[in-house]
Amino acid sequence: MIETTPEPKIRKWNGSAAPFSVEYLVDVMEKIRAFVSKAPAGVETGGVLFGAHQDDIVRILAFRPITCDHAEGRDFHLSSNDRRTLLALLLSARHDEELSRLQPVGWFVSRADGLVDLKQSDISIANDFFSEAWQVTLVLAPAFERAMYAAFYLRTPDGAFNPNSTSDQFIIQPLKYPAIPTRWVIPKVPWNPEGVVSKLPWVLAGLLTLVIIGILLTPDRTQPVNTGFALHIQDTGSGFQIAWNPQSESIQAAQRGEIDISDGDRIAHVDLDAAHLRQGAISRRRDSSNVQVRMRIYGKGAVQMQEFANLSIKSIIPPPAPAVAAPNREDEINGLRSELAKERAASDRLKQTIKILENTISVDSSRKKP
Repeated sequence: MIETTPEPKIRKWNGSAAPFSVEYLVDVMEKIRAFVSKAPAGVETGGVLFGAHQDDIVRILAFRPITCDHAEGRDFHLSSNDRRTLLALLLSARHDEELSRLQPVGWFVSRADGLVDLKQSDISIANDFFSEAWQVTLVLAPAFERAMYAAFYLRTPDGAFNPNSTSDQFIIQPLKYPAIPTRWVIPKVPWNPEGVVSKLPWVLAGLLTLVIIGILLTPDRTQPVNTGFALHIQDTGSGFQIAWNPQSESIQAAQRGEIDISDGDRIAHVDLDAAHLRQGAISRRRDSSNVQVRMRIYGKGAVQMQEFANLSIKSIIPPPAPAVAAPNREDEINGLRSELAKERAASDRLKQTIKILENTISVDSSRKKP
């Protein structure tokens, strides 16, 4: 018999009109619930959902809080500084050990009024930072005791959000036990080599038959793979070049694009039209040793694809200046003595000139007396 201890569970959400399913780790959703619950009364919070997406499933595996200075009150409205911080978070996620293999699959926002409706400000944040067709928006609101009401919002094929459906809402209950990694307990079975050897040919034949049947019955799900547009950054000394493959299918089909650049403390935004996309590169001046870039390309109104790139340059220590040989003190002393002798000779000549002038004046004075 195989015994298991409690393990982190995965739950699935299926909306009534959702184009795909959302799976999430229960312990991650518990951390989100606890994070929202700790916010001051009436203050809304938010965060980025990280995970993976494949075919018709989005998986939520981690999250990071979104900084909000609440300059406009207790509601979750992002200021310009908050938006720069959020962009930096998205660009630097790949350097986080936990998030390096994940990607932003959406975001969440809390409500203080107990409703899980989607606001226009939420749509603005989603369109600016989470505009992929598979990126989700999760709205949470306090329910009874420490539980939370929750609702996922997904985009329709035209890029808009699906209308809220009360039947699609669910409740996040506090966990009653901590998540524990799975442990398998293997029972001890008496070893009978003769029995195993005698049955081995039949076992192998059965396994081979199952493998052949599985291959014959498996449908061909081969789909064309979009390899992206190979975004990368190259250092050019005092600047850097952001480049991509202008011949890729995604670039050829795109109508416009945009690039967000985090260069030290400086955040920049560059809009690209179709002609710029076909050029395949832009150059910029570099202000720091760490440059992070996100490039998004658009088809007919909606984001078609986005990629990230990073440039990290180690500080270059200049070589030490060549040692200057110490001057020869004896030569320096002799030079000073020579200069001193010249000064003394000039002083003596000046004294003689003064005496001659004094004598001349004295003679002239004596001649003028009656």
